[in-house]
Amino acid sequence: MVSLAAVFSLPLMSPSKGCGYRINCNVSRHTPYPVAYRMRVSPLYRKSDGTWPKVPEGHEAGDLRVATRSGKSVEWRRLYRPLELRNEDEVLVFLVAHEAFHYLRRTRQVEGWHGEIEADAFALRRLEQYRLVACRPPTGSPSWTS
Repeated sequence: MVSLAAVFSLPLMSPSKGCGYRINCNVSRHTPYPVAYRMRVSPLYRKSDGTWPKVPEGHEAGDLRVATRSGKSVEWRRLYRPLELRNEDEVLVFLVAHEAFHYLRRTRQVEGWHGEIEADAFALRRLEQYRLVACRPPTGSPSWTS
C-alpha cells in the first residue's frame, strides 16, 4: 500500500485580506505503478445485539474503536477499500482532489462532513471522471473500435 503525501495549509488571515490557501502535494517519480492505496470508507458499527455487519466484498476491516456518545458506548471498526492508482497522473488527480475537498469544505463551497472519508469519496469521484476522459480518443481521430 502507498502513502500519499499532501499538506493543506490554512492561513491566519482570510483570502479577502490578501492571504491565500496553499495545497502542497508531493508524488515520487520513483514509485513503481500501479500502486495500491487503502481508502477509508464509512465504518462498520456493532449492532445492538452485539453482532457485526458483514464486511463488504473487497473491503478490509481495521482495528476496533470505542467511544461514548450520549452516555452510550459505541463500537466500530474502520473500513478500508483498496484503490489502484495506475500512474502518476492518477495519483495527482486523486491527491489534489482530496486536498481540494478540504479547502472547499473549509470555505463552505461544498456541503457535507469535513473528514478524511468524505475527502476520499470526493477524490474518488473526480478520479472516475478523469478516467472517463483520459480513456477517450482525441477529437477528430479515428475510433478505437474501427
